[in-house]
Amino acid sequence: MSVERLELEVGEVEDPDDILAALGQDLEGLDITSQGDEVLEQAAEYMEKHMDDSLIQQAVTQGMDLREYASQIKRDLRKEENQTLTQYTKEGVKMARLYLEICDCDDVLKNMEQMLSTFQLNLSSISSEIDYLQEASTSMSQKLKNRQEVASELGQVVERLAVPEQMIKHILETSLQEEAFSDSLVELSSKIDYLKELEFLGALAAHDVRTVVEKLRLKAVSRIREWIFDKIYQFRKPLTNYQVPQNALLKFKNFNEFLMAHSRETAVQVREEYIGTVGKVYFSYFKEYYSKVHKLEFEEKSTKDDVIAGDEVAGRRTANLFGSNKHHLTNKSTVFTLGGRDEILTTKFEDPLIIPHAQQRRFTYEALFRTTHFSLTDTCCREFLFLQDFFQLGKGTQELFNSIFDRTLNFINNNVETSVNASFDSIGLLLCINLIHRYNHMMEKRGVDALGIYWFKLLEVLWPRFLTIIELNVSSVQNADPQKLSHFDTRPHYVTRRYAEFSAAIVSINSNHPDARVDSALCDLQVVLQNFMLQLAGEFLTRKDQLVFLINNYDMMLSVLNERGVGETGASVGDVKSFQLLLDKNTVEFVEHTLQTAFKEIVMFVKEVEPLVETGNMDKMNFYEANIRKIAKNFSQNWKKIEDR
Repeated sequence: MSVERLELEVGEVEDPDDILAALGQDLEGLDITSQGDEVLEQAAEYMEKHMDDSLIQQAVTQGMDLREYASQIKRDLRKEENQTLTQYTKEGVKMARLYLEICDCDDVLKNMEQMLSTFQLNLSSISSEIDYLQEASTSMSQKLKNRQEVASELGQVVERLAVPEQMIKHILETSLQEEAFSDSLVELSSKIDYLKELEFLGALAAHDVRTVVEKLRLKAVSRIREWIFDKIYQFRKPLTNYQVPQNALLKFKNFNEFLMAHSRETAVQVREEYIGTVGKVYFSYFKEYYSKVHKLEFEEKSTKDDVIAGDEVAGRRTANLFGSNKHHLTNKSTVFTLGGRDEILTTKFEDPLIIPHAQQRRFTYEALFRTTHFSLTDTCCREFLFLQDFFQLGKGTQELFNSIFDRTLNFINNNVETSVNASFDSIGLLLCINLIHRYNHMMEKRGVDALGIYWFKLLEVLWPRFLTIIELNVSSVQNADPQKLSHFDTRPHYVTRRYAEFSAAIVSINSNHPDARVDSALCDLQVVLQNFMLQLAGEFLTRKDQLVFLINNYDMMLSVLNERGVGETGASVGDVKSFQLLLDKNTVEFVEHTLQTAFKEIVMFVKEVEPLVETGNMDKMNFYEANIRKIAKNFSQNWKKIEDR
């Protein structure tokens, strides 16, 4: 045996005894002497390789003969083999049975394998069926969903297209003022809109109900038109409260909405009929009311002669000539004074309207102007809001409003212009101007701006006439000839009293709605009046009378202006401060003039001594000692006589 084989066999043997046995067999055939050095080297390598084995180490350590040890191992192996064979023989029957059982198990396992293979095939088939069923279920679910959606859509279409008998009955027979008719009208409007939508899309189903819906539309339009026209015709009845039919129309404004949506021609007819009827009614009402109420104005009005510098005596003489003195004085008592006329802007602004047939007294022009335009403003506000709410035209409401009121507004404007151009009552005109501002503000608070152009036209008439009248008063004062006026003395002149009352009245009214044009006009009047007063004063022969006249007039004017609160308003009516300065200046001059006349010696003495006292030259006062005694004695003897004089 070669060394390589021995290594292989030893490497394959796991038992150490097997290793020694293998080593002994190899050593038996080993001829060391015949192999030479090569064999010894191989043996050495082999020994070195297996020296770690415990049996070899034990054999080498004990000095055992490896051949004998190998033989012993061999004998032991044979012994073990024989024992094993004996035991195997004894167990042969069992082994045969075990073999048979193993064969049976093998058959059973083969059957199980076949069964499992068949089951696996069945499972594959079931999986395919499950996939098929799943796909079928998904498909059926999608079909069901699609059908449900289609059914829902078709159901809505059918429901919206179907015309219920109940709706037909309400449209044809039910009273328009019942809620059922309004609900059916809303439903019909919805069906008409939907039908138009389907026809636009080309749906054939729309043709099936087109005829029925169209007949219902025509019937509804006819009944609504007839009902609205009946309400409009109620305006024509005498003594009708216009708010009643208007409130009825507002309550069912959805009728007009239906007409505008589905019968625009009928809606235009309704609107034109309303414009024509209501426009005529309002024109007739305001024409009659204006004509009757303005008959209550004072017959005797202000004339071109009623100016500040007009001759008072001549005016009374003219009145007596025609036998109307009493009425004239009653009417013209407030030509230059305000009296209580300004209450029309405050406490009497919202007084009830003047009822012509129930009045037994006369009124000023501004009172009639107030009642006319109060009625006009209230009517216009109510009508504008009605038009805005019922016809729903947005910005077109103003045009519709103008169509109704143009004739009425032109009538009133023309009559006002005629009255204003013939008027010489500046206080009344300024009150009318302020009334316009009040009414315009009232309409703005109500959210209505329908009469803006009308107010502007009125102001364009009133302002020029008012300023013209002020200019007439300025011219009357400027051109007045003191020598042609009635007799006058040092007491306050009637011209200055008129000016004071007139200025106070104008400023008081203007304070409600200040305007620079008023202040400018009054400033011109103040300038010419001051010049006129100096002219009047020049008619007196003595300086004393001149000063007394000026002082009395300035004092009277200040008293009137302060009494009317002009000084508190800050308005420029002749500037109260300037009158006060003139009064103070003339008063000082009058005092000096009086003292100079009655106590000339004392005045001269004071004028001479006063500078010495101021400069501190008291030594020179001794020179006047005798003169002082003389002056004091004369004053003591004569002052009583001078005072009585």
